[in-house]
Amino acid sequence: MKKIAIIGGTGSAQLFAAMQWSGLPDETPFGQPSSMLCPIDQDGYRSELVFLARHGPEGSIPPHLVNYRANLWSLQQ
Repeated sequence: MKKIAIIGGTGSAQLFAAMQWSGLPDETPFGQPSSMLCPIDQDGYRSELVFLARHGPEGSIPPHLVNYRANLWSLQQ
């Protein structure tokens, strides 16, 4: 099974607004991730697709404050 992650920028979360966001670790070894993970159900496909809002669900995290390491760690888990 393929595993695919999309890290979206500001406004991308609106594309997945109807999706159900799952929980994520409150704290990673690198701190707090930008947002919860949104698994995307693909009927008939052999892949697992997950979306993460890079600037947070409201787009309120400026680029210089995005915790990239925590985001990648949470996606890897």
